Amino acid sequence: FTIPAVFAGVSAVSTFPWGFAIERIGGRVAMLIIAVMNVLGMVAIITADNYPMAALYAAIAGVAGGGFLVAQRLIWADYFGRYSVGTIRGISSLFIGVLGTMGPLMAGWLRDTTGNYTLAFTITAGVFAVGFVAILFAPAPKKPVPPVLPYTGS
Repeated sequence: FTIPAVFAGVSAVSTFPWGFAIERIGGRVAMLIIAVMNVLGMVAIITADNYPMAALYAAIAGVAGGGFLVAQRLIWADYFGRYSVGTIRGISSLFIGVLGTMGPLMAGWLRDTTGNYTLAFTITAGVFAVGFVAILFAPAPKKPVPPVLPYTGS
């Protein structure tokens, strides 16, 4: 019960300082830091064999989660422009929802198959590491061209 509370509490509280930090370091750098924190969180939970290690995981993942909530919204607009962000986020939400649902199911299946969650968390750490590399090599966003809006007759 307390580990999810630590995660949720730290995540909620960390959004405020993340907002200030992202204004100074930018969304791309923030996402790189968040990806590293998520890998470290996976290492913490893989090696956790006591309550303090589980709480450490929850704290790391909470800070990373709070940062992700803020950075994701900003980075979409930076890379795709404010005019298109609604459509892009709407379409991507379908994939995020499906993958977000499949993750716990796959982790449970891997636990049932192997007897523990080590493989599931190792795969998750690998996914975060791939995300880090993708963000690292993503070209910087270009200044978007303002859209030409249809003439309304006014």
